[in-house]
Amino acid sequence: MKQPSTPTGHSPAYLTSRRHSVYGTETKIVIDPGSKVIKVGFSGEASPRECIMIREILWDLDGIQDELGVLDIFRDIYFEQLQTDPKQRRVIIAENPLLSSPVKFAIMSVLFSNLQVPSVSFTPSPLLSLISAGRTTGLVVDIGYLQTVVSPVYASRPLDPHIMTTSFGGKYLSDRLRELIVEYATYYPPFTTQQLSTATSQPPPSTIPQDAITDAWIEDVKCKALFAEPLLRKREDDDEVMSESDDDASQISVKLQTNNGRGVVFIPGWIRTKVVEDLFDSKEDIDQPSIPECIVKCLQKLPIDTRRDLAANCLVVGGTASMVGFRTRLKNEIRELLTRSSETKKSLMDLSGLSASFEVLNDPIPSQASQPTDETTNRRKSNKVNMKAPAWNPSCYAWVGASLSGSVKLSAPEIQRNEFEESIEDKEIN
Repeated sequence: MKQPSTPTGHSPAYLTSRRHSVYGTETKIVIDPGSKVIKVGFSGEASPRECIMIREILWDLDGIQDELGVLDIFRDIYFEQLQTDPKQRRVIIAENPLLSSPVKFAIMSVLFSNLQVPSVSFTPSPLLSLISAGRTTGLVVDIGYLQTVVSPVYASRPLDPHIMTTSFGGKYLSDRLRELIVEYATYYPPFTTQQLSTATSQPPPSTIPQDAITDAWIEDVKCKALFAEPLLRKREDDDEVMSESDDDASQISVKLQTNNGRGVVFIPGWIRTKVVEDLFDSKEDIDQPSIPECIVKCLQKLPIDTRRDLAANCLVVGGTASMVGFRTRLKNEIRELLTRSSETKKSLMDLSGLSASFEVLNDPIPSQASQPTDETTNRRKSNKVNMKAPAWNPSCYAWVGASLSGSVKLSAPEIQRNEFEESIEDKEIN
């Protein structure tokens, strides 16, 4: 009788192909702390173990808002999600370039004073995002929840003085979607007992209960319903409501749980694209530019000899970037903005030569019809990988880069626990 062979691979129940030591510190904890979603896992893995949605605001642009909430979320990460001893593993944190010092200090206080981790390494998230895409030079557009940050990185060096920001992001998208749903959507409440007994076909529409429109429900609608139209189909008048025939063609129904049961909300089709259009439309506001204008302004601030390399390697990351058609639309908007030479856009004329070179690395539909100039033909031939989109989800680029850097032992300088404790003691003495 033939003896059964010993399995050479890992158990299918084990989700990764990498074995983690129980007491060693070689495998690091990787944390990407976003203002809405925190992604956590182990270095050397291809995706986060858990993506934790933050229900209450822990920090914002003004600083830390809930220190106890930060402690609770990190204790949940270690003891519930990862189920590992925090004292035995070092930590890599993907640091947003505009992360405020109070927030950074609060995170270190929780990790060092409460969880007693050995060390923490803060690594710039734009650089990590590029590493996961196989680049060391590029323009990283991080469309986060609170704001959009455009960060140039050249030869693995973040150019922080040239960072540009705008308040258009996931929070603006959620607030605008909520306003339009309350004003224009149709809500059919659940059947009452009397309506069920009389076999009524459909209860009449009514006002949407405000307390039923939760943040989680809005996020669910954002993921399922919103998309970006192609540039050629952009409406000439965004304030004009579409006709009923066009509206019915693409309207969707979303279930809404209320205290009296589960109702149905019918969202007009034009809302699904109108919300996204606000991210691209120019408001003629210097302090609050649209996302394409923010990217072009960043290119204007860059040294002239770095513009073409950065424009040819634009990486769009963040949860909003996962929206259907968003990255392709953003690329076309920027190309049009770079070539525009109207009287109101004279300041952009010096960048018109970058239009043919501008590419979004993770565009799922790379443009094959674009004709590069003779100056860039050789560059395109030697760098054809620009036309391929990395396989990672846009919201996970920074985490994957941190996981990769941790596995090859390449990260920013580490802050040791004893160093942090000594600095706290010095502050108390002074």
